[in-house]
Amino acid sequence: MQNTEKVAEVRGETLMNNSSLCISCRAITQSEYSSSRKAIKLFPDLSFLKYSVVQHLTECYVAEIDGVFAGFCGIQYGRGWWKLGPIVVLPEFQKHGVGSALLLHVVEKSKNRPTYFGTSNIKIKEYGRKIGAKEIGSFFSLPWAIKLAAIGFLFEYLSLQFLWESLRKFFRYGRGKYTYFLLPGTATL
Repeated sequence: MQNTEKVAEVRGETLMNNSSLCISCRAITQSEYSSSRKAIKLFPDLSFLKYSVVQHLTECYVAEIDGVFAGFCGIQYGRGWWKLGPIVVLPEFQKHGVGSALLLHVVEKSKNRPTYFGTSNIKIKEYGRKIGAKEIGSFFSLPWAIKLAAIGFLFEYLSLQFLWESLRKFFRYGRGKYTYFLLPGTATL
């Protein structure tokens, strides 16, 4: 992961009270992880994230509003492919453009790299379509190289807590169809 570096700053009324949003490429701290973990329990689309996975993200972009941790978006590299996600925005900062700014920044950073993401989140699916990402559909329609990378990432995530949270959320919220996207400019193998 890169050193701490301010990579973007946004100020505007779409943010909370004309606040300043700063996006930095750095590792998240243990307390930021704890805040994120509590938020993840509330998201129907994200199950559980081990701290060891977050620590080993290839790149991690952290959003702060006026110096306060608001969320992060990770990028993982495996088997020749870059995977966007996870993306987590704390509930108190949602609906203020933080997630959109993070995604926009990370997608921009991922240009010219073979990059994919998968989601069951309706807003992220809409964003993928908006930026012109190629919608692949199900796991079985993915190119073989992405399937291998996705399986590798899944094994990093696996734990009893991940399985428990996945089942709990499936029965509590149901789950939309999981869809995969390739970023614009990404050639399929």
